[in-house]
Amino acid sequence: MKPILFVEDDHDDIWLVERAIKMARLEINPMFVVSFTEFKIYMEGRSGYGNRDRYPIPQLVFTDLKLEASSGFEVLAYMAGHITFGHIPVVILTTSGREEDRTRAMKSGAREFITKPYSNTDLIQVFSKVLRDHLFHGASVGIPFKTAHV
Repeated sequence: MKPILFVEDDHDDIWLVERAIKMARLEINPMFVVSFTEFKIYMEGRSGYGNRDRYPIPQLVFTDLKLEASSGFEVLAYMAGHITFGHIPVVILTTSGREEDRTRAMKSGAREFITKPYSNTDLIQVFSKVLRDHLFHGASVGIPFKTAHV
């Protein structure tokens, strides 16, 4: 299973993401951190994140732009400036529909800028598309239209 890291501080959104992944039967290992600080600690394998079997380096990062004490732009800057992690795709998944945010995120290295959908079906389609495009190189991913009952 491919490790995916989500930087998200809204527990309701975390629940929705977990539910959509389960419903779509996506073959990923989702991990969640709730702040930019925790993200850096995770990526650097510090504190409780030193066991890379349990907390592997992600192959893809999703981040919200609006985090309580920071922003997804800090995640983008960290990844773009890091010699070891700079190749890992970062996808913005946010409620912001502002064109300025989209432009800034894409110029800062985001591979995609996606406005958060609010239905499970839409979220499943978003994940399936992003995973297909960035991890599975065009191969079919999960079961985007036939969902499991959760």
